[in-house]
Amino acid sequence: MSLPPPPNLAEVCAKAERLPCAPNLLPKLVAVLQKEESSAEDIEAIIKLDSALAASSLRSDPARARSKNSSPTAAVGPPGSIS
Repeated sequence: MSLPPPPNLAEVCAKAERLPCAPNLLPKLVAVLQKEESSAEDIEAIIKLDSALAASSLRSDPARARSKNSSPTAAVGPPGSIS
């Protein structure tokens, strides 16, 4: 019985893009985003705990995130999803 070939870089990257965020971090992030006195460091402290959340934040559409009609989590998306 032979093993399947290892995935190539493109396959690994595609799977990494679909990693879900840790659901327990999203409520913390929402709370920080809703506080006007929150700093970038406060947001960073939460986002850096989860690589999927960090990747999602970096891939998000900045225009959508700044939209007046968007929620504080628009850049991150719902739990378990990657924008």
